[in-house]
Amino acid sequence: MTTTAKKHGPGSILAWIIWAIATTYFFWDYLQQVAPGAMGPYWIKAFHIDNTTLGVIAGFYFYSYGVMQIPVGLISDHFGPHRPLILAAAVAVGGNILLAFAYSPLAAEMARLMIGAGTAFSFVCCLKLISNWFPHNQFATLVGLTSLIGMIGGISGEAPLAAADSAFGWRATIWMLAFFGMGLLILIIFVLRDHPAGIAKWEDHPKRSRGGKKTLTDIKHIFASGQTWMCGAYVSGMNAIFFVFGALWGADFLEQAYAISKVDAEGAMSMLFVGGIPGTLFFGWLSDRIKRRKMPMIVAAIAALGLMALLLYGPVMPFFLVYVLLIVEGFACSAYVVAFALANDVCPPGSAGISVGFVNTCSVASSAIFQPGVGAILDGISGQGGELTAGDYRVALSTMAGLLALALVMALFPKETHCKPLYEES
Repeated sequence: MTTTAKKHGPGSILAWIIWAIATTYFFWDYLQQVAPGAMGPYWIKAFHIDNTTLGVIAGFYFYSYGVMQIPVGLISDHFGPHRPLILAAAVAVGGNILLAFAYSPLAAEMARLMIGAGTAFSFVCCLKLISNWFPHNQFATLVGLTSLIGMIGGISGEAPLAAADSAFGWRATIWMLAFFGMGLLILIIFVLRDHPAGIAKWEDHPKRSRGGKKTLTDIKHIFASGQTWMCGAYVSGMNAIFFVFGALWGADFLEQAYAISKVDAEGAMSMLFVGGIPGTLFFGWLSDRIKRRKMPMIVAAIAALGLMALLLYGPVMPFFLVYVLLIVEGFACSAYVVAFALANDVCPPGSAGISVGFVNTCSVASSAIFQPGVGAILDGISGQGGELTAGDYRVALSTMAGLLALALVMALFPKETHCKPLYEES
């Protein structure tokens, strides 16, 4: 191997630099997600709105983010991740600038829509770059590390943003986010590359094409593949515990079940994410290390289902044990990263983007369905405004146990790939 290949080839220093830039963009994506939590009270005053409208403004981010996942996969497969990321970062930065100047709810909604569309490229393009720049047997480890950094952004971002709002004002804080994004945009333009230098791209083979026919074939394959659907269902079930139980309804259940304050309940639920941070890295590393995808997924799903059953239906226990159970539950549920690696294993050559984009769409859709779905069950039980008990929350949150049971079933049936591509390139 030449010196140039060592510096610029797969797994090289440049590969890690490119991964770091893409992952920082994913971190920035998470900062955008939590921004409404830190800035909400200021937006209510600035735009003269109520809490419902605030929720709508925050939700516009996820509307475009969710819809874009499969198109992002197609685009990154067809054009490579570099050029789409340039456009995406520019759109997201533009959305931040529009938000900084916004003086009406409509302008804020359009700004959040732009930010969601731009940051929608972050995770899928990062995984596409990992696929292009690193050995296949490191994919799960790096997916876990990427998810870990994104989760840190989600957990740690809100407090600094709130502090900046208090010190400088929310518009100045949005400008800080915009300038951060501009810096990333410059790095993406001048440093990021689709492939290592001197490495032939998949579509460079004379008998291969990255044109419309190949794209259509990949779409048909992904949607017809039971393997990919099982990966999507697994991620949906495991990830919903973070975004439906952890981020929205779990604290209300703890508040009623243990007769504690809202603050104490929210503090306990944050332990779910604390457990998820090391878990994302551990399960990715473990899968690559033992060269198995199914075993970590199955064991984690069994543990997550058992712990959820204990949390929901078990006896009232000393509250420090609830903290411990939530940490371990978050750790177990973070095995969803292995399903992304499995989806990469079973996709046709040259189609990693659409495969992981499809799985990510399933994850986003699960949260979008079950966040209001649990609320609708609770409204049905309470008669639209009645007092809710811990038992009522148990009934509604039984959907979470159902999703984990589904994830377990979905982990049993995929073909074990032993961390190798299922389809060899011809």
